[in-house]
Amino acid sequence: MSDTSRDRFLQTLNHEAVDKVVVDFGSTHVSGIAASTLSKLRKEVLGDDDYKVKIIEPYQMLGEIDDELRDALGIDVLGVMGPKTMFGFENRDFKPVTMFDGTEVLVPGEFNLTATPGGGWYIYPEGDTSVAPSGHMPKGGFYFDAICRQGPIDDDNLNVEEWYISTAIRRDYVYEVFQRQCEIAISNLDRLFKALGDDVQAAFTTGTDFGTQNGLFISPNAYRDLYKPFHKAINDHIHKNSNWKVFIHSCGSIVELLSDLIEAGFDILNPVQCSAVGMDPKMLKSEFGDDLVFWGGGVDTQKTLPFGTSDEVYDEVSERISIFNNNGGFVFDAIHNVQSNVPVENVLAMFKAIKDS
Repeated sequence: MSDTSRDRFLQTLNHEAVDKVVVDFGSTHVSGIAASTLSKLRKEVLGDDDYKVKIIEPYQMLGEIDDELRDALGIDVLGVMGPKTMFGFENRDFKPVTMFDGTEVLVPGEFNLTATPGGGWYIYPEGDTSVAPSGHMPKGGFYFDAICRQGPIDDDNLNVEEWYISTAIRRDYVYEVFQRQCEIAISNLDRLFKALGDDVQAAFTTGTDFGTQNGLFISPNAYRDLYKPFHKAINDHIHKNSNWKVFIHSCGSIVELLSDLIEAGFDILNPVQCSAVGMDPKMLKSEFGDDLVFWGGGVDTQKTLPFGTSDEVYDEVSERISIFNNNGGFVFDAIHNVQSNVPVENVLAMFKAIKDS
């Protein structure tokens, strides 16, 4: 992150007007670009046909946006990922793999695959092919689906799969789990404060999806009972001991929870799913823009970006920037990750609209 980007980013997090919109792609596992799309984009922008994108998040097959491409696209935010992927192996010792659509990529050394009966791929926890696989990519697919490896539920020895149901029927058990998680999180945060200090500007603390396309997964009362006390404890601890802003990722129609999320101490909302019921950009900015930085919402990745024309992409991006970036408080990103099979001309139109804004 350059000094200029850093200053602009800090201004944005403090809801100050900036000379140009702050841009993020690739700093988190929910603001990335799928490897096949990223490979096409990089070739269009930099013209290096021999370059192979590294897969840094294999569950969703997200590619690494390298320094050269980041500079060329004007991306401001630099993320620091954990040492291991969602499948439990480290991003190191990269080796070549060809995806089903023919894209040649590099994957971590313990990205170990076996073929499925239908011609797809199985992937394994920590790369250990001696145990049951934990992910499946069907033939022709672009990312992995999780494989449930849990046996029947034993209420005396719970290892809960049906999590949302359990928040209602096993409330006390879930509450105890959350209490212990909160204790561990606060202990880990204390280590991070000492190690990182003010080198960090924002901390991604939770990615629970509370919304569907049409409403909430969970009632506001259930959120206030089970989640909010622990969110507030962690967020208060961060604010007391650092200058970091707190980032929550939660998809869908969550407008009914936004006041609670603000009270719980969240500073940043992602992915800002404007296509969901009640998530109108102008209303969000007007009602919640003084309290929340909107990180996302820049273009619809379900319809406009993959299926619209380049002109439609350009117009939507321009409009979203004019709404969300008014008086600051906006980090441009698509609504969740940019998927595979998105026309590269649409991705280029998105970046042109950002540049022109």
